[in-house]
Amino acid sequence: MKELQGFHVVFTLHNSRTSKRMVANGVKTGDSKLLCLPEEILLTTIISDVIIENKFKCIAYNICQDHVHIILVCEANDLTSIVKTIKGKSSFLCLAAGIKLNGEPLWSQKFFRANLDVWTLNTVSNSPGEIFNSSYRENAINYIINNRNKHKLPESIELQHAISKFIITTEEAYEIEDL
Repeated sequence: MKELQGFHVVFTLHNSRTSKRMVANGVKTGDSKLLCLPEEILLTTIISDVIIENKFKCIAYNICQDHVHIILVCEANDLTSIVKTIKGKSSFLCLAAGIKLNGEPLWSQKFFRANLDVWTLNTVSNSPGEIFNSSYRENAINYIINNRNKHKLPESIELQHAISKFIITTEEAYEIEDL
């Protein structure tokens, strides 16, 4: 039986975030690309196609110029492979679609993940990024939905339409498929 878990994942565009650890390790940084709204819509459409094609389970998504928030529901040991597929295929297809990257990769190498199903309220975790159970899941979904507003980015009917193609309900995401 599958043990499905929800993960709040954040992908960042190449060079959009620089940590102290990166600087300490000599990682070369440069200017980050900020996507314009038409590029955000195109990238979202591409990510939508990848998610649908691979039957990944996504319950929330938003894009904000230099980063993407997404909640994926999967087995814990499948998360890295799913993210690798989404980032790899979207990178290739964005380049083919004409999003100019100035010779740089689209995505930063790493991604943030927070397991939405492992914490219970009033507990502390030794693992960075792990967050609260079902009450947090709803908060995370609302945070993601409202993320463009937080960053003072324009709403777009076309962007919402692209997102609506691949978002499923929490109930649908946690259903176990017949084998």
